[in-house]
Amino acid sequence: MLKKIKFMACALALSAAILSAGCTVARSDGGNATDDNMTVYITVGEESAEIKLGSGNAAQQLAERLAEGDIVYAADDYGGFEKVGALGFSLPRSDERITTQPGDVMLYQGDSIVIFYGSNSWAYTPLGRIQGLAQQDLRELLQAGRGQVQVTLSLFR
Repeated sequence: MLKKIKFMACALALSAAILSAGCTVARSDGGNATDDNMTVYITVGEESAEIKLGSGNAAQQLAERLAEGDIVYAADDYGGFEKVGALGFSLPRSDERITTQPGDVMLYQGDSIVIFYGSNSWAYTPLGRIQGLAQQDLRELLQAGRGQVQVTLSLFR
């Protein structure tokens, strides 16, 4: 009987852990923290990729905006290592000096998204990272060096 009770207790605890894994939890500052594995799509032209959002406040607020609908903006090449575009609204900044890597998605000055196909060191607020693309594939997705592109961000479906 004791073994059966221990087994049931373990099964119940495991079930609770699995069910709560993707839930939103309250933060001490009154906001909600999303699962830091939230995935969104980035689409440029006919090509799409996945972005895993981070757990920061800016990434959470970006996800909340995406829950209202897609975000579409124009992005331009800058410096031979990034595409940058204004969102048309602001997100909370928590800038830190970062050396970026290809695939990083950053908030710049609170109202622009920078997507890196190269590397740079500057003060950014991390938003997330494009998943599963080699640097050359990332350059192709972003149409690196070919001027302005339309970027669509949408919730992963």
